[in-house]
Amino acid sequence: MSITQARPEVPPGDVYEETPEGVSGVPEPVSETPAVVSGARLERDGETGATGVGGPPAGRSGAVVSETPEGVSGAPSAVSETAPAASGAGRDRSRTALQWGGGIGGAIVGAIGFSGSYGALRDLAERKGFGEFARFFPIGIDAGIVALLALDLWLVRAGRPWPALRWIAHLMTLATIYFNASAGEHTIREDPTAAAMHAAMPLLFVAVVEAFRRRLLHGDDRPEGVPLYRWLLAPWRTWRLYRQMRLYGLTSYGASVGRQQELDVHRAMLEREHGAATRKRVPQDQWDLLLPLELARYGLSVQEALELPARAAEDARRRREAAAERERLEREAAAERETAEEIAAAERAAAREEARLAADGRVQAAQAAQAAQAGQAEVAARSQVAAAERAATAEVAAAEAAAQAAAQAAGAADVAQAEARREMAAREAAEARRAAAETARAAAETEQAAAEKAQSAAEIAARAARLERDRELDQKAAAEARRAAAEAERDAAEARRDAAEIELRAARLEDAARLSPRERTVRRVARLILTEAGGAPEGLPLERIAQETGVSSSATASEYRREAAALLDSGYQPGEDA
Repeated sequence: MSITQARPEVPPGDVYEETPEGVSGVPEPVSETPAVVSGARLERDGETGATGVGGPPAGRSGAVVSETPEGVSGAPSAVSETAPAASGAGRDRSRTALQWGGGIGGAIVGAIGFSGSYGALRDLAERKGFGEFARFFPIGIDAGIVALLALDLWLVRAGRPWPALRWIAHLMTLATIYFNASAGEHTIREDPTAAAMHAAMPLLFVAVVEAFRRRLLHGDDRPEGVPLYRWLLAPWRTWRLYRQMRLYGLTSYGASVGRQQELDVHRAMLEREHGAATRKRVPQDQWDLLLPLELARYGLSVQEALELPARAAEDARRRREAAAERERLEREAAAERETAEEIAAAERAAAREEARLAADGRVQAAQAAQAAQAGQAEVAARSQVAAAERAATAEVAAAEAAAQAAAQAAGAADVAQAEARREMAAREAAEARRAAAETARAAAETEQAAAEKAQSAAEIAARAARLERDRELDQKAAAEARRAAAEAERDAAEARRDAAEIELRAARLEDAARLSPRERTVRRVARLILTEAGGAPEGLPLERIAQETGVSSSATASEYRREAAALLDSGYQPGEDA
């Protein structure tokens, strides 16, 4: 198509209507903005579709401008806005009236069909010998059909259909029709008219149930048809539109027309700016603007195609963030394992040292006690032997001296010499007693040394007991430290989980709000300010912002921080509507 020059002034809310085949001229925007087309809404019967320029399409609502070559009449400049609204309200009232009429009529037909089927099946059951059960037989047949269809509908809605239920319901339907046809006085062959009359009401009842099932199952998802006048006026373009609607499940005719119009306007804008909508004419840095033309065959609108690069970049960023988060968690887990191993190794070394010290203390105490007891016994024995020997020697000497003195006295020798000898014997006896006292004193000193050794052994045992108590206290402190570390790790894990939930909820809200990548980045920086800087923008380093956003310029990071601070001042809270 060729492009004609736009009029100098057109109201901003106007759009261009689609020109028929064979007429040159493609809608152009009034402003000189290149390539990028703003999204507007195309309205038809309450349904909307995006267009390339602002305002409703021609023939729908609002004022329109038709850009056609000379010789082609323009479209009317204004159309009443009340007509579509009135027609839409009328259609809504008609649909409501039809629904109520169908529901009431279906209930009446169902009640009549059930009552007629009940009487015929009861009479048939009585003739076939059912007895008292004959009055319950029709309820089991007809109510069973409704129950089976209801169960089938419930399983379909639950996403786990079981086709056997519907087949059984259809078999029961055929059975009740046959039973009603056979309930007459004549057989089906003898009187087919009567048989058909008996089968008519069950057929109506089953038809009402099936209609209700289809209404619940499919609702209002019936696609709109393409008007006949469009097939006559533009058959080839209409065929392409119809094909696109069927291939990609587009149920709204108005939305489909709006998508095609938006694509045509986008192509016209590219041709106006670059001369042709091809990669040879469009600069490489604007190739993303060709995506709507290249992806239209796959059922994507202009807006959806233009959003693909940003979505791809956002997905790549999220994958990078997820990979970085996994690496960080792995590093933290490895560090925690190393710390736990170091703590366990230190505890094992401390336990071994404490056990060694306790064993050494017990051995030393036992050896000291044994040595003290042996030394005490040996000293006591030696002292006793020495005392006995000295006492015996003294007694022998005294006896000898006494004998000599007696002999000398009897021989009337020298009395003075005898007296001297007696004195000498007395002195020797005193010396013997003094030696015995010294021996006793030495024994006492030996006993005191043994007592001191026993006291030293007791002190060693007490020190070993203190070491054992200290080891138990260290073990308790280590257990408390491990428990505190586990609680801190649990709190940190909960904080990370809460942060991840807030980030995921915020990302979903941002996706729903169709925010630009820069707006998403500013909100991510705002969340970092809240979680890592306590709400103070200046407390978040620019290096952290650059690391999180992937920018290399500190100026860009500073702009992100400034915009995030302004966003927080405006009342932004993560998890609320973006």
